[in-house]
Amino acid sequence: MAAPAARKPAHHGWFAGHRPAPGRRTGAPGDAATVLRCARALGPSGVLFCLSQFLHGSEPDALLQQLPLRYVRLSPRYSGARADPALSERLRGVIDNAHRLGLLVIGPQVEEPQGAATLWMSGIDLIQGNLVQQADGNLDFDFAHAVL
Repeated sequence: MAAPAARKPAHHGWFAGHRPAPGRRTGAPGDAATVLRCARALGPSGVLFCLSQFLHGSEPDALLQQLPLRYVRLSPRYSGARADPALSERLRGVIDNAHRLGLLVIGPQVEEPQGAATLWMSGIDLIQGNLVQQADGNLDFDFAHAVL
């Protein structure tokens, strides 16, 4: 939907309850300004924005403050933070910074319980991934005593 049509009050209800519009930083000059103009045009209509593939750095951190975001979806690299203490520390810093800005943080591509536990203990808000156990005739997973 074009921005002028989205700004019409008759269309505002259409956006309510719809999924966030994802975006990722491509590094091309002027992208941030273009995205900011688009977000400011569509934001009043109820569009929620999510910055995807987020990795800590001075430029991406600045985008968190400039763009009218609701969500930040981390780079899959952070899913392996339990194996790297330095990465785990950066993960906590990224999550704390996002929370200070009022953003919800999404951890993507989580496919093992230990990775999910690391993200949860770091303060992540939402997890995306495939945590379903492989199909087996026994299905011997102990749901009553499982600990992440």
